[in-house]
Amino acid sequence: MEPIQVQAIRKILEDELRPAMGCTEPIAVAYTAALARELLGVFPQQLTVRCSGNIIKNAKVENESQAITKMCEILRSKNYIEDEFEKSVFEREKLSSTAFGNYAIPHPLVVNSNKTAIFVIVNEKTIKWNNSNVNFIFLLCVSEKDKNIFRDLFSSIIFLLGDSKIKQKLISAESFEDFLAVINNYI
Repeated sequence: MEPIQVQAIRKILEDELRPAMGCTEPIAVAYTAALARELLGVFPQQLTVRCSGNIIKNAKVENESQAITKMCEILRSKNYIEDEFEKSVFEREKLSSTAFGNYAIPHPLVVNSNKTAIFVIVNEKTIKWNNSNVNFIFLLCVSEKDKNIFRDLFSSIIFLLGDSKIKQKLISAESFEDFLAVINNYI
């Protein structure tokens, strides 16, 4: 892969993946408040927390239909996609499952996202995906202007998830930064 393509993929990952790691969010907020108090020397009067759900650890979904629907609901609420995107992802799944071993890389039949993003679900408990059981789901949303990197993005994810050591590190990641660090170490 060309260095410029690697840089483009890293930029998308850094810009568009955000942490939502199960029950750790309240702890992260409490920790942030404690650090703010320590830094300020007094209790903060106000704390604004901004969260994103582009990465979910241990999602409460049982199958591919629930996972796709949940991811698309979140992406649609952020204006990353329109209704046609979700329909196209389901149409693609009907043609052939996007699961490979214990991971799935769902994507629409056509490039039709408003903005390029990757939505990730990492589950310790497997999710039923057609005839497979998956721990990782990487939903690819690629805009028209970024369509030239779709194939490289797809190949990079397959490369990462084809290695059992990398998969174990990803599933064990306790923070968004850890998750991104694992990816950046291998692409």
